[in-house]
Amino acid sequence: MINDVLDLSRIEAGTMSVTVEVVDVAPLITSTLEALAPAAAEREVTLAAGFETDAPSRVWGDRARLRQVLSNLIANAIKYNRSGGRVDIVARRASHDLAQIVVRDTGVGMSDAEIKGLFRPFNRAARSTGEAGGSGLGLAVAARLVEQMHGTLHVTSTKGVGSEFCLALREVPGGARLRGTRGATVREPAVREDVRGSVLYIESSPANGRLVEQLLHGRPNVRLYKAPDGATGLVLAAASRPQLILVDRRLPDMDGLEVLRQLRAQPQTARTPCIALSAPALPPEAERAKSGGFEPHWTRPLDAREFLAGIDAWLGSEPAART
Repeated sequence: MINDVLDLSRIEAGTMSVTVEVVDVAPLITSTLEALAPAAAEREVTLAAGFETDAPSRVWGDRARLRQVLSNLIANAIKYNRSGGRVDIVARRASHDLAQIVVRDTGVGMSDAEIKGLFRPFNRAARSTGEAGGSGLGLAVAARLVEQMHGTLHVTSTKGVGSEFCLALREVPGGARLRGTRGATVREPAVREDVRGSVLYIESSPANGRLVEQLLHGRPNVRLYKAPDGATGLVLAAASRPQLILVDRRLPDMDGLEVLRQLRAQPQTARTPCIALSAPALPPEAERAKSGGFEPHWTRPLDAREFLAGIDAWLGSEPAART
């Protein structure tokens, strides 16, 4: 419980360190199941892992934090199960760049009211088992950790039948599929040495900055500058004169539109293309960004291929002529 409290406090204070890196799905699932096998055996619950055809083999995330999240979901599936019940962990493809890890149990299930408060801190739901619901923090922490890794966590449940938690994460391009046709692979975006120039990313989240840095590994001649706030970004933009500037709409010291206004007022960046890059925006907010002078809005979680295609479009042909 102490660890959960500390984790939640760090997350809400913005000091939780989450590293976005390449995580292999199969070892993550198998090692987590091995650790929880004694608990399942004690409650006479069967654990099973499965990998659907074409399931992505690698995802973006923090390896340790992903295991923490998966352990919490599986431990709850065991705890709120019935004697002789079953927990299935399934890796599957949700779309061309999205992977899902599903934890499905044959337990007591939950009502709509129980689901509604499930991810709130200190929600000690007993789920009609008569057992204490633990600290009430595990799922709240899990949901927030997944969000920091640019993923989502959803639950569906039927009372008396069981529950299904679905963890969705961005796939890492390239690598063998977990199951499927022998020798089949997902094509990795080609490395392009002809794309040249520099990009400034003004973003307060170190995890988001690391993700963009990793995506740009396939563009070895593109230099990335990073700034944690608007004021630093303005100074760095004037000094480095990048060919493209990515700006988070919400920064700790000023709004993204204000950053854009000041960039336009600087002679060094008056004509530099600026793209708003942040979480999905409601139509009015996206329209304000566009009318304020931003180029087409890019959203997170990032689609690797679409992101690189956008970088290629801006920098792939005489980038200096665009500034």
